[in-house]
Amino acid sequence: MNTGLEFLINKIIEKDLVLGNLAKEALLSANSNMFLAALSCLFILAEQSVKLASDETEGNFYKQIESLKKEKLLSNKDIKILHSAREIRNKLFHENHYMWALININNKASLFSESDSQEEIWRLLSKNILKITLKILSIK
Repeated sequence: MNTGLEFLINKIIEKDLVLGNLAKEALLSANSNMFLAALSCLFILAEQSVKLASDETEGNFYKQIESLKKEKLLSNKDIKILHSAREIRNKLFHENHYMWALININNKASLFSESDSQEEIWRLLSKNILKITLKILSIK
């Protein structure tokens, strides 16, 4: 297991058991090379954290992120990461682009269906999403 991620997850568990267990499940899935499951957990974690911070249980994820931006509860970098996660999540789970290519931040194209792509998305987002979740839990 990745000790850096484990540390963050343990801190999340101290503040919120439900979100902490979701984060833990994401890491367990990634460690078992089940990256699509890991990403599913990670995206849910991000969305639930944002809902917690914005005191909204329903509504558009984009608008909720923008609400946090207006309230200056998160940095511009955090907002950009959340929007990136939202866009990738939409392509994977809402827009039927599973077999289409993803252009990553290095302008490399890879298919969503490839395990390597899912692993790369996990590597790029997991630590940041965990940090944002912990930040949100610390201000709530």
